[in-house]
Formats: sequence, C-alpha cells, structure tokens
Amino acid sequence: MTISAALAPPLRQPLSPSINSSVRRLARTPGSKTANISTPTLSRAFCPKPTPLPTDAISITAGGQYQLKVSGIWQPLTSVSGTWGTATAVRVARTSSDVYATPETAVLTIGLVDYTFTVSTPGYYPAYGIEYDINNSNPDVPRIGDLTAHQLLSVQSGMYTCLLLDNGTENYKLDPADWDKKADGTASNLDGTDGQVMTYLPEYWFRVESVGDYKRWLISPVSLPGYIRERPQYISAYEATVHRPTLKLSSVKSLSPDYRGGDNNAAWDAESRTLLGKPATKINRPTLRTYAHNRGPGWEIDNYFAQRTLLRFTLVEFATRDSQKPVNAELVDGLRQGGLGSGVTNLSYTPWSAFNSQYPFIACGQSDSLGNATGDVVYTMPAEYGVSDTYVNRYRGVELPFGHIRKNLDGINIRIYADTEPTPVSEAFITDDPPLWNDDNYIGYTKIGEVPRANGYIRDMLDGELMPANAVGAGSTTYWCDFVLASLPASGESLNTLMFGGDSASGSLVGLGISFLNYLPLSSNSSNGTRLCYIPA
Repeated sequence: MTISAALAPPLRQPLSPSINSSVRRLARTPGSKTANISTPTLSRAFCPKPTPLPTDAISITAGGQYQLKVSGIWQPLTSVSGTWGTATAVRVARTSSDVYATPETAVLTIGLVDYTFTVSTPGYYPAYGIEYDINNSNPDVPRIGDLTAHQLLSVQSGMYTCLLLDNGTENYKLDPADWDKKADGTASNLDGTDGQVMTYLPEYWFRVESVGDYKRWLISPVSLPGYIRERPQYISAYEATVHRPTLKLSSVKSLSPDYRGGDNNAAWDAESRTLLGKPATKINRPTLRTYAHNRGPGWEIDNYFAQRTLLRFTLVEFATRDSQKPVNAELVDGLRQGGLGSGVTNLSYTPWSAFNSQYPFIACGQSDSLGNATGDVVYTMPAEYGVSDTYVNRYRGVELPFGHIRKNLDGINIRIYADTEPTPVSEAFITDDPPLWNDDNYIGYTKIGEVPRANGYIRDMLDGELMPANAVGAGSTTYWCDFVLASLPASGESLNTLMFGGDSASGSLVGLGISFLNYLPLSSNSSNGTRLCYIPA
C-alpha cells in the first residue's frame, strides 16, 4: 500500500553545495526484535499493521528511521520490545540528515525478518530551495532539497502564458514556443481583442529557515506543515500600457494609438522615439490603481507579492543572488545555470534624456521570439540615441522582469521617520488583501521589518522577502548584487511606495532585488510605470 502525508522539513546543519541525496539506514541487529537508531525529529509516512504480517514488500512514501505506534503513541523502535504485539502501524520517521532524501529503498528488521520499504512517491516532488551564509559574499548559493525537484522545477514549471478575459476567464493558452499561435496551433491575437497577455504564477508553499548565520528559502508545490501558501495570480507578460479610450490598464502588443505608451504624446508617432507600442509611464500609483480597477474585479497593478514570487522562483532556479548573471542555456546535471542577463540597463542618462526625455523605447513584445522561455534578445538603439545595443530579457514569459522602466508596486507602504523623530527608523508594511491597498495609512498591514535609511548595495534581505534588511558592506558582484535607494523626510514621517526593477541606465545597480524607497505614491516620472495583475477570488 502507499500512504502519503505532508512533511515540514526541520532545520538542519549547513549543506555542502552538492545535493543531499542520502538515506539513513537502520542498523540491523540480527536475532533481535529491535533496531539501533537515533531518535527521529519529524515523520511523514506510515503503514497500518498488516494482517497477517507481510512477507512481500510494502510500498510507503518516505525514507529514514522507523517507529511503531503503540497505544496511540509513536515510539522509536529502540524503545519498543517484542514483536508487533500491540503496535498498530509502522512509519518512517525523517531526521535532520535525511529529510531531503531522494527515493531509495530501506529495510525494516523485526526479529529475523527483513521488510523492504520502497521509498518513493509517484507524482510528488519534495520541497527544494537554496541556502546561504549571510557572511559569505559569493552571490552563488548551494541548492538544497531533492535533485529531481530541482531538475524538474516542479513549482516554476507551472508558469504559462494565456489570454485572459476581463472576467478572469482564460480565453486560451499560448503555444509555449511560438506566441503567434494558440496552444492548439491556430493563430493567436495579442492586440487586446482576445484578452490581456498574462503569465500565470502558480500556487505554491514557502518556508524560510534561519539557523545561526545560515538562511534557507524553500518552495513546494504541495501544502506542508510549517509552510505558508502563496496564492496564484496572473502577471502581465508585458510592461503595462493604457487603453486610452477606456482608461483601462492593459497588457497587449499593439501599435494602435489607442494603446500609446509614455505620456500619450502623439507628436512623436512618426519618429524613432515613437511611444506607439510602448508601456505607459508618468502616472502615479493611485491613478494606476484606478486604471487597473477599470478593467473589473480582481484586476490590480503590479504588486509586492507577484514580484516577491518572481524573486523566489529565480533565486531557487538559478541558485544565485545575482540575477544579472549572463544568460546561460547550458544544463549541468540537469540544473539551470547563469541568470537573466544584464537586461535593458546599460544606457546612459544624458543621451537617453536627449533622445526621448527618458521615456520608454522598448515595444511590448520585443522578446516574443522567446515564448515562455528564459533568455534575452538583442535590441539595437535608434541612431538618434547613438550606437548601442541593449538586451531585452525574459523570465518564463515575463518580459523585462527588471530594467527599462521602474515598476510601481501595490500591497506595500513604507513608513519613513525623519532623523529628528524619537524613533528614526524606516519600516515596511505589507498586506495581501487588495481592498486594503491604499496610499494613506497602514490599517490592516503587517510590519515585516526595518529597511535601510541610506543608499547602498544590499547585503541581505528580510527573511524570505523582497525588501532589503542591510545595505552596508556589499557591492555589485557580492551578496545580493542589487541596490537600495532611500530618502528621508526633513521632519515628521513620510508614507512612500516601493518602485521596483530599476531603469534603462541603472546598470549594475539593478536586478530582481533593487528597491527605490524614495518615491511618494503621488510621484510620477517618465520612466516610472507598472505591470498589470489579476488576482483570482
């Protein structure tokens, strides 16, 4: 029989960079009715007492040490004497050293009889993730967890791109390799007629652990005790524009004047700096929120939780805190290498200002040749800017996850006190309840921690979060490799938004962890925009 149950992995000592795939075995004691084992800490699989005792293999779902259930209490075999007797079940108890074990076989010895347990769970992929030493400046981090789960990326592989109708119904999925086609092979239409071009972020469960100087970020496709559920949502495949006639925030690939980007300046339509097909910018957060709501219930602007998910997914997938590592399609032992590339971050502010006053210049869908893949495509700047190439990157269908324009996020408010206040701190507050998202207060929000009050490269993040905790002693190639920009009010306190992702001239400051903490919700800028999100009820 096969019986599965959930497991919350216990904290354990630091791993080496290699995957831990060992299974601790029982020490067989021939002729006895007990086995010498260490006391287990957690368990997840059990088998009711067979009648009669089995002579063939029993299939269960976990590896590790064994316990018997006597009088309703699980006891290690070292403290249980006799045969099965009053025991009603046997289970495999997982200890700190084998909690991430890959499927193998193990043997339970009772008396002189060996019972072979096949340690496997068809279709089940354990939690997997990364760990890092907060004092180790190398941005690359060891993978932890099941090797198969890392190879299959059982959470991230649930992402796909579709056309989403305003009522939240998927019109159709896109061909993963060719967005000119629907998944069924017929022609697609990405200009808004068939819906918004949205990438699905699957439901998953997350756990962060901290032991001494070590931190571990773990994700799972199934519910496990001690893990926190992250609900699914859709994020726009493209940087958001606005349907000007209806003032609806949109994710489309269209050159129609109805979707003109930037500040809707029609005077440039015939020039190389045209805003046709580009994302919309120079709109403050409350107005962006209104434009998203104009599309109907469930529609929101880019939000803290979507971007936090993308950070977690890429961190685990590439096992590096440097998201700007060069794109590398090579697999080593089935594991992803490299990162997301430099992105559209290598321009210079002076020529960019002279060219188009720092408005967007990359058309939505520029990297569609990649489909649902991860990588980048070369974009040659117009001659009016100067001779230069830049790189439009994509993560599993999400175009420009950082760079080009900054993205305004909802679901987070940052309270910043002046240095003259009795408690001169900067604090981040979040809520995943969209009706509470606002620009005036922190009602219903949860404080996740204090954030830096001065500019600097990020040395560490708040545990499991998108927000920086420390910005002292790091650099563009060390620790998290991304930058935080802060500002302080002259007096009193300020409620600020989080502007994420950097812009086209941010260079090595940028990545999936960069944070601009220096913008008010009412701020607008030619290179500030957002994405579109849909959060199912």
